[in-house]
Amino acid sequence: MIGVVHCDVSSLEQSQSGAVWGGVWISAGQQHFPEPGWNDMVVALLVELHRAINQIRRANGSARVRFFDGPFWMDLKLEQGDKLSISASGQRAGIGLTDTVDLAPFERSLMDESALVLRECELRGWGDQTDVRILANLVRH
Repeated sequence: MIGVVHCDVSSLEQSQSGAVWGGVWISAGQQHFPEPGWNDMVVALLVELHRAINQIRRANGSARVRFFDGPFWMDLKLEQGDKLSISASGQRAGIGLTDTVDLAPFERSLMDESALVLRECELRGWGDQTDVRILANLVRH
């Protein structure tokens, strides 16, 4: 199964606090989490996903990633060395995703979407925002 990170760069907006908001969600097959087009702090969430994947790879373990808007989270766990178990849920009935996906394509999707978001942030003059700089460092290393 292929897991995909989705970011809608056309929806990006910067709040007064400097946080970048936009469409961001995860899919595995026909399942989507929290839902297609979910609006959240996209750059901060991508940073957390990168950190979680790095932690999982280093410790051969697991990590929890929380969405910033709404009570949603994803528990990620490395399985069989090249599989990623995703158990995503929240406190809203009917919203969830449980699947095991191939880790390499998921990571590639995360990197590709992060690069698109970074490019758009830089085009819009948001490159100095703290989360944007952190994401840039994670993508380039």
